[in-house]
Amino acid sequence: MTNRPQPVSVQSPFLQFTLACTFMDARLALKRVRAKLERVGIGKKDVDRVEIVLAEVLNNIVEHAHAEEPAQVTIIRSPNKLNIVVLDNGGPMPDGDLPCGQLAEYAIEQDPLPEGGFGWFLIRDLANELEYSRREGKNHLSFVINLNTEAHASCQPAAKSP
Repeated sequence: MTNRPQPVSVQSPFLQFTLACTFMDARLALKRVRAKLERVGIGKKDVDRVEIVLAEVLNNIVEHAHAEEPAQVTIIRSPNKLNIVVLDNGGPMPDGDLPCGQLAEYAIEQDPLPEGGFGWFLIRDLANELEYSRREGKNHLSFVINLNTEAHASCQPAAKSP
């Protein structure tokens, strides 16, 4: 009898899909994700957080990365968290790293308030374990949404893959 290593159990995706990198497809994907999360009984606050973070990520791909091929989203569910991976073939992140997500200075009385500049702040505030890498011409962004808990990702440089 030999001591062979046991195969590693890989959890199958809870939800996996591709989408064209357009604002309309991003909106439709968000509706699909929201419906699936609600259908399996994930709480409203958690569903809202997933939707906000994923909306910011997908909109950034459409607006800034200019991906020519469909993006791929994979969500793996654990009892107390969702692991989300987004892949796209758009341009790399500036300086090869995630933006820090600092809020720009603005006056509350400012009219109108700035339309942009809140995305990475929201992503970092609502998600955990943010990681970004660029491999084989693709952006790999992964993050965790903890369920039923407060989540705050600090502004630390992302781990880079070799």
